[in-house]
Amino acid sequence: MVVPTLPDATLEDEDDNWLANIDIDAVVSQVLQNQTLQPQVNAEEIPITSQPPTLGEEEDSQQKAKALIFLRRHLNHDLKNEYHTEKDPYILWKSLKDRFDQQISFVFPHAQYDWLNLRFQDYKSAIEYNLALHKIVSQLKLCKQEVSDKDLIEKTLSTFHASNLVLQQQYRAKNYTQHVELISALLVAEKHNQLLMRNHNARSVGSAPVLEAHHVAQSSNIRGNQGRG
Repeated sequence: MVVPTLPDATLEDEDDNWLANIDIDAVVSQVLQNQTLQPQVNAEEIPITSQPPTLGEEEDSQQKAKALIFLRRHLNHDLKNEYHTEKDPYILWKSLKDRFDQQISFVFPHAQYDWLNLRFQDYKSAIEYNLALHKIVSQLKLCKQEVSDKDLIEKTLSTFHASNLVLQQQYRAKNYTQHVELISALLVAEKHNQLLMRNHNARSVGSAPVLEAHHVAQSSNIRGNQGRG
């Protein structure tokens, strides 16, 4: 049986949360122990009925404990503290659902606004644009708004800077079907441009590379020896 460890004395804000979890951990540990002691049952021996099985009081409490620990495991720290006194998994689930269903009503307008105003030309790199794009897409999907690869490709290509019109047409001619392919091509082109600019800025146009000191001295000695001969 797994026994919860004592909380650190310096973490006073987590004491209440730990105390709320002790009895749940104890019940779940007992459930796991009972499951290991139960004999294995052949699936063919289980009768098939149209009605769900009737749970006794003990089985019902064990199922609730497992559901509750599963839900709490996926809550962040703030939500755990807010709902740490709730012991019924159904009530906890319904409270969370009602809460986040209401958030959709104001998340969607913001996500829609961000989508309409998103432009590839406003970002310094393709990586920054791609991160911003998928953040907005995740919010839209949360609001039950699906965004296809075709929409993503069109959003990216249609928001190129006007000076990149020829480049935009070249990418359209590729007929990409997946947005990840377009982003990968943009990232490769971006890396090539960075390398080209780095080589260009290494020295001014038309200038020869500066010779190393030992090479200059060696050349002077050769010319001196030839003059004496």
